[in-house]
Amino acid sequence: MSFQDLKTSLLVNRQLPEFIRDEYPKFITFLEAYYEFLEQSGVSATSNNLVTTAKSLRNISDVDDSLEQFQSSFYNTYGALVPLEVQSNKALLFKHLAELYRAKGNENSFKLLFQLVFGEDPDIILPKNNVLRASASKWQIDNKLRINPNISSRYVGNGTQKTFYLAQVVGIDEVSVFVNGVLKTPNIDYFINKEYRQLNFVSAPANGLEILATYDNFDFNLLENRKVTGTTSLASAIVEAASKRIVSDTLNLGLPIELLIDQKTLEGSFLNGEQVTIPINDEVNNIIIDIRASTFSIVRRLNPVIPGNNYSVGDTVTVSGGNASVNAFGTVERVVSGKVDSVAVYHGGALFTLSSPIAVSGNNPLTTMIAVVDTIDTSGSNAANSFTVSPDLISNLSLNVGGTVHLNSSNWGAVFGKANLSAANTIANAFNYITIQAGPITNVKVLSSTIPLTERQITALDAAGAEYESNRFSKSLHSIGRYKINSGGTNYQIGDEIVFGSNPLGTYGQMAAATVTKIAANGYILRIDSANSRIRGTGTVTAACNEITGTGTFFLQDLKVGDQVDINNESRTVSSITNDVTAVMTSTFTYSASGKKIGVYNRWPLGGYGYVQNNFPSITVSSSTGAGANVEIDSLIGDGERLAATGFGANGQIITIKVVNPGSGYEYNPIVSISGGDGTATANAEIERSYSSAPGRWTTSDSLISSFERKLQGEDFYVDYSYVISSTIEFVLYKKLLKELLHPVGLVNYAYHNHQDIIELTDVAAASYEVGNTLSGTVNVGNGRIVVTGINTKYNVSNTLGVLSLGSSIAVNGELRTINTIVSNTVLLTTSNITSLTIANSGSGYSNGYINFTNGGGQITSLTVTANGSGYENGTVVFSGTDEAIAAVANVEVYAANGAIRNITFISGGLYSGVPIALPDSNQHRVVYANGISVVSRGEGYSNGWLVFSGGSPLRDANVAVEVFPSNGAIRTLTVNDSGLYQSNPTVALNTNPNVVISSVTVTSKGNGHSNGVLTLTGGNPARPAVIAVETFGPNSAQVVSITVNALAYGVNSYVQFSEDGGGIPANARIYVNDVGLVQNVQLLNGGTYLGTPVAYANTGNASFTITMNKLDGQIRKVTIVDPGRYSSTPTAVLNTSPRSIVSVSANSATYNGIALANGYLVFTGGQAVIPANVSYEVFSANGVIRRITVNHAGLYRVPPTNVAPNITTVSVTQVLPLNGGSGYVNGHIIFSTSQGTSNISANAFANVNATGAIVSTTMLDGRTGLYANGSDIVIVGILGPANALQTPTTPATFQIGYNANTTNVANLSTITTAVNVGQTAVVSVTANSNVYTNAVMTVTTVANSQTNAVITVGFTDRNTAANASVEVYSGNGAIRKVTINNPGNYYYTPTITPNSAGVGAIIVPNQTNWYQTANAQTAIIFK
Repeated sequence: MSFQDLKTSLLVNRQLPEFIRDEYPKFITFLEAYYEFLEQSGVSATSNNLVTTAKSLRNISDVDDSLEQFQSSFYNTYGALVPLEVQSNKALLFKHLAELYRAKGNENSFKLLFQLVFGEDPDIILPKNNVLRASASKWQIDNKLRINPNISSRYVGNGTQKTFYLAQVVGIDEVSVFVNGVLKTPNIDYFINKEYRQLNFVSAPANGLEILATYDNFDFNLLENRKVTGTTSLASAIVEAASKRIVSDTLNLGLPIELLIDQKTLEGSFLNGEQVTIPINDEVNNIIIDIRASTFSIVRRLNPVIPGNNYSVGDTVTVSGGNASVNAFGTVERVVSGKVDSVAVYHGGALFTLSSPIAVSGNNPLTTMIAVVDTIDTSGSNAANSFTVSPDLISNLSLNVGGTVHLNSSNWGAVFGKANLSAANTIANAFNYITIQAGPITNVKVLSSTIPLTERQITALDAAGAEYESNRFSKSLHSIGRYKINSGGTNYQIGDEIVFGSNPLGTYGQMAAATVTKIAANGYILRIDSANSRIRGTGTVTAACNEITGTGTFFLQDLKVGDQVDINNESRTVSSITNDVTAVMTSTFTYSASGKKIGVYNRWPLGGYGYVQNNFPSITVSSSTGAGANVEIDSLIGDGERLAATGFGANGQIITIKVVNPGSGYEYNPIVSISGGDGTATANAEIERSYSSAPGRWTTSDSLISSFERKLQGEDFYVDYSYVISSTIEFVLYKKLLKELLHPVGLVNYAYHNHQDIIELTDVAAASYEVGNTLSGTVNVGNGRIVVTGINTKYNVSNTLGVLSLGSSIAVNGELRTINTIVSNTVLLTTSNITSLTIANSGSGYSNGYINFTNGGGQITSLTVTANGSGYENGTVVFSGTDEAIAAVANVEVYAANGAIRNITFISGGLYSGVPIALPDSNQHRVVYANGISVVSRGEGYSNGWLVFSGGSPLRDANVAVEVFPSNGAIRTLTVNDSGLYQSNPTVALNTNPNVVISSVTVTSKGNGHSNGVLTLTGGNPARPAVIAVETFGPNSAQVVSITVNALAYGVNSYVQFSEDGGGIPANARIYVNDVGLVQNVQLLNGGTYLGTPVAYANTGNASFTITMNKLDGQIRKVTIVDPGRYSSTPTAVLNTSPRSIVSVSANSATYNGIALANGYLVFTGGQAVIPANVSYEVFSANGVIRRITVNHAGLYRVPPTNVAPNITTVSVTQVLPLNGGSGYVNGHIIFSTSQGTSNISANAFANVNATGAIVSTTMLDGRTGLYANGSDIVIVGILGPANALQTPTTPATFQIGYNANTTNVANLSTITTAVNVGQTAVVSVTANSNVYTNAVMTVTTVANSQTNAVITVGFTDRNTAANASVEVYSGNGAIRKVTINNPGNYYYTPTITPNSAGVGAIIVPNQTNWYQTANAQTAIIFK
């Protein structure tokens, strides 16, 4: 053994005392390790110097300093299983090995190991988390307390404190500060120290004042894990989380903050609308900040209960009660129109045009409806779809030709721009003819209507027909336009003539002709059309001959040279006329026929003239082969329609109510009131509750069979004892380390090599390909294209790195394609060769051959300037007119002097589906042409003038004259006098103002004493007067304006009950009491409407109420625009009814006839009084005749009174009947008086007595029956004796006095003079807006000025490699049997595929080489 083998490290244990070996084993281990280090080979003598080494011991106590020297020792002792080459810092590794060992077996230990050894964080997947387990899903019910987002921090002033700490950092404009409810001014009353969250007042708020700092955007996360307490309910709970509610706020309902409440901590019940406090701890300043908010409680919906009648959109809906802090309100949003608002088309008639007006009759004159033809059938399948007519007038023959033109003149044609015509021609030769598209009516549009549904049965509708000139309609021709086939018979031929029978009484139609124009295979007649009017006789024609030989004809009278005729469905022109039976044509006939009718073009209107709708002659079909047809005339041109007025629902029933303002702070359901209508509609309010519990939801899918990620347990993978490590580190590098160091016994380990550091459980299963990489950036693909356009992509870089290559598969938006060409970092092309062709439909009639491949796209190869143009700027070329997959690039250089193109620099050819159009990107000069002005709507009410152009950067303004129809002011023609020169499209309007319609009525003063009526409109130059109905409050209507309560009343917080009077809307008032129940206040919420004074009472307590009423009688209640009319300017408006007051009462003569006996007042009757007049009269004392009448109060009347009389109606004595004659009387005069001393003129009567002195009868003397103010006051004082003294009878007699009203002596007061009470007259004004229905609408499309427009010719090359495929067909029917691809070719776009031989119906579909769907901003994945 050499000396070197005697190592000191082996002797350390035996050299030390026993107590050290027993008590300090770590020290011995340290010494042994130290000497082992010194004994290592390769250590220099210097470094092995014990003294030197000993001196360095204090510096190597830290592993960071000693790891390099002791690395192998550390590995052997602490990390025997750890690889020597690790990615992390080795000192860090050994420092944390203890933590690794302590965490051994759990998920964190795997992650720590990979971080220490490989420097990455793996994914640990537990398949057991995806195992389907019975009854294991977790069910959660969310409990939410909603608060308003206007959150404040609350403080209380003490008179000295100026600084308060805010809950969050805010700027001066992000918080509002209130002191005792008064908003303070920032930078004047206070300042914000944003850095320290301080609110600093200039002056300290007084002691006890409440300070609120309301945040514009409060950080609601500060409320999490805080306790919320209701200040009224004292309910409390812990807030688990807070979030801003995400809902649609189209109804202006507000967006509250939702506090998720821990149900276990909830104590009590939160109230709607109450204040809540949420204290939060300010740890920085060591204070508690009191956060205040109100619970979110609003009116979410207003639901109609009883829809009522006669309501209008916009009627006010008020919401009161509920103890809200802010009352909600709404408006009626939708009502049932209850008017005739649609037209049913039962039969379309014949030949109408779009917008043909429809006459309305039979309805109430106060109601109107405007309707037009909306759509027509232009297919021609049911009736003719056009008609030809001349718009010219014979009267115009005298114009523009130097004077009067006689009918035998030779210059008719000059009038209408034609060559001179000889006197041998007819006037018709001078006319121009137009063809108008028309057809049966299929739909009618109602533009406006005030006709109630109740009148729909009596409302008649009549369409005007096609308008071919201003106010000239097709209906006026009375021509036949449509035929009806009841039975088509059999064996008829096209061209069979229709024979017209005799006209019925009242019809004088003539010159109609018609033929069969369409038949079925068996000769069944399918269609009959009007034909040219016929001449007398029939004709015979021979093929290849140009003569017509007539039978019974008068050619010399009925034809002239130049006439166009038709016979046997062939049209020819007359060249010469030989005699009455021979006419020569300009060309020969194709077919032979005999006995055919001869028609002449434009001789008479097509369909004849003078016929009457529904009073037609009978018709039959003349045919040499057919039989059994039954046909009749159906409609005239512009007639025969059957239209019916219709509509839906009752008038003004409320459908929906819109919440305009949801209010806030509702504690309970409020009361809803709806104004307008008949007062019967009711509604209720649906409150958004502050606290609610959701229905509940599953928060995990453990037990949900339908969940796609759930798997059945088994196969040693989806079990409780398996786990998966997903990492970019290959398994072989950590397998041993994992198994021996951390892998728990009894578990099964799976590893997944994650190339993208993304793991899905489905990736664990084997697949036929491997995911390589997700490309950086995003890509766009287009339908039919092969281009993949990248955004922030690096295709070339990825190709260099091997991430993608030619032939790799690329997946975008669920489609997989093969990469063919990498053009640049942002453009690549996929393979586009055709590998298969599928026969979707074999067709028939084809021959063996090949496939034609067309339209496969291509590239631009050159750009040639054919015309240099002018007015351009330097720029680029813009390509359009075809699909662009890759944009071509070319620059444009122009001459500075005139903007003409000087040169085009072609840079790249792009990729297009076809040859594009190339133009410079700067606009060349543009001009306005007449056909470029589209009249979308001709409007109404304009005057002749011109168009006003704006915008378009004009170099020269266009000048376009406007001519309108005199009848209605609609645009008739536009004449371009100067086309102008523009750089872009201008906009256009007429220089004359369009009509306006009444859009709204403003009631400045509601007045008093009016009756229901209409507004009288003056001025405004109306084309059609408006109709505006006015509804007033009825007689005796009144409203509660105030309510007071007796002193010391007691009760409870509640609502006042008002007695019903059956006349209107109940009032609403609320009682407020203090803590001991004494009534503190009564608040009137809604005055309601009544026919008298209601009685107010409380259900509880002793409250007695005093009510003050305000009369509404005759005030305006509602204004309804029945017809908005049409005006040139805004008219003025007044009511057609006016309140009147009494000015005077007079008699028919100079003095008042009759007697009123005593001073009194006049009684007015008739009319309708709002406030009765007070008129007194004074009489002459001598005779009771009225002396003077005084109007003390003029009163106020809806309808003036018609009659007047004194309040005293005089009576006269008619008879005196002795009930008991008494005794001791003698004959004498009866003395009358009055018991009340009222004025009178005494009657004169005589008492007759018998022998015993008893009165047996009385006699009225001299017709003096007297006059008395009150018949019941008349008394008999006694009987005069001979000495004119009252007799003293033995036994007094008793009498019954009879009396009647004295009508001959009543005062004559027949004349009552009244005047309009201006002070009580309502004041209204109307607002008129532009009428969209009568405004003209035009659009201008300028065109490039041909004199300044450049032309660029595009050179284009298709794909070089063309596909080649052969076609094999079945010999029997030519259906395609097989398609064989000989060369797959290569195309930029999916080509069009057709067989080269003639055939029908074949559909051949290629394999999908191009992208099927257009998708943008997609992720692209490369598959290898």
